[in-house]
Amino acid sequence: MPVPTPSEDEFAFFFECEPDVKDADVPWPYNTLSYTFQVGHDFISFTISPGYSSLSISLNQNGREMSRADLNSFSSVEIEQERGREMLVVRFGVNAESSLWLTLKPEIRLAIEA
Repeated sequence: MPVPTPSEDEFAFFFECEPDVKDADVPWPYNTLSYTFQVGHDFISFTISPGYSSLSISLNQNGREMSRADLNSFSSVEIEQERGREMLVVRFGVNAESSLWLTLKPEIRLAIEA
C-alpha cells in the first residue's frame, strides 16, 4: 500500500516541471516518477515510487554530485510552508523520527535530521 504523499500535480507544482513517468499505463501511486529542477549551476534530481516506499534525491553542483539520499522505506512525504518558503519533507526511520528537507527557492537546500 502506498504511503501518504502529495498528489502528482502537487509534485509538478513544487518542482515546476512535469515528471518523467516510468510506465504510462500504471496509476500514480504504483508508478515511478522523476522530477528535475535547476537553479544556476545547482541541479536536483528526485525520483519517487510511493507504492514501494522508495525515493532518491541527488544534488549536483557544476556537474558534480555533491549529495545523494536513497531511501528504501519512508513513512510520509509532505510539501510544507515555513516563513514563506515551500519545502518537501520526507519522514523516515523506525518511528518516522528522521526527516529529510528539500527547499528549491531562493536556493537549493538539502538537509537531513536523523
